[in-house]
Order: sequence, then structure tokens, then C-alpha cells
Amino acid sequence: MTSVATSTLSKIENSKMSPTFDVITRIMSGLKIPPAYLFNDSRTGTGNQTPTVDRRDNPVSLSIPGADYEILCADNSAKEMFTTIITLHTTKHNDLIGHAGEEFLLVLDGTLEVSFRDQDPIQLDQDECLYLNSRNPHSFCAVGPTPVRFLAVSNKSTFDDVRDSDNNPISAMYKLRNLILK
Repeated sequence: MTSVATSTLSKIENSKMSPTFDVITRIMSGLKIPPAYLFNDSRTGTGNQTPTVDRRDNPVSLSIPGADYEILCADNSAKEMFTTIITLHTTKHNDLIGHAGEEFLLVLDGTLEVSFRDQDPIQLDQDECLYLNSRNPHSFCAVGPTPVRFLAVSNKSTFDDVRDSDNNPISAMYKLRNLILK
């Protein structure tokens, strides 16, 4: 359902591999899990288009081996963008992942390397940004002795209308949540 190899999912479940943001995105897409559901245990979305303020006093976060994810404005499930601050500790690329949607990345601290299929990797330093079509398979890693901290913004279509290899719609929201929060 996720287009992520079974062996990769097993490694993630057994803490032998840390999933990249791209892998988590593919899993959420494959299982039709909205980001707020995955990263938010007790809060419920506002369900409206009113402004959502996130004062950072009670951040919604998830730590996995190799990365920390902080979901911004998680209370607004009606939002059209998925915004996350990612602190990436891993200095190795995982499998290249392509998925629906578009992404915007802004490096806050450190150096980020974005690798693509059939093109040279791109390195971004503090205050540099990248806009990409998420269908182009890609992977992230930190470069240098310190973790990289960056803002990642994906549009809602990253999680919409996900289909399996036979073009069948996929819907299994609770599975990924249990996988990641296990």
C-alpha cells in the first residue's frame, strides 16, 4: 500500500532504520493518514479555515532514530499545507522516494543534502531554500558534524488520492499511526 519495501518497513518497526521524511510521507500517503492524525495523540483539528496560532509552548513532535519532527499548527486539520521543522541527524541517504505533491525546504541550521535520481545532489546551507516536485524521487541527509535543522512545507495533495500499483484507492488511517507511535 505504501510503495515502501517490506524489508524497509520491518527495519523501521524494529528500530534498525530511521525513516526519512520522504518514507514517512509515502507511508502516510499509502495508508491515507492525515499528518495531524499521525503526530497528534490528543488534539482534534479545528476543521475550519480560521487562522491557527502555534505559540510553540506545547509542540506536537515525534522523534525517531536519526530525526526529530516538529509539526507546526497541528491543531488545524483543514489546512492545505503540512509544515514541519525537521532536525535530521543521519548523514546517510535512505532509498529515493517520490510521491504526489510539491515541497519547499528552508535550511535553518547546518547543511542539508538533497539527492535525486539521475542528477547531482544539491547541498543547501543556512538560509538557503529549495522548491521541488515531490514526484521526482529524492532523499535527505545531514552534511557535516552537526545535525541539520530545516523547515519542510508540503502541499495537501501529498496525502490525497493515493493509489496502489493497480490504481486502486488506499484507505487505512490507523495502521501507520500504530506503526510510528508503537
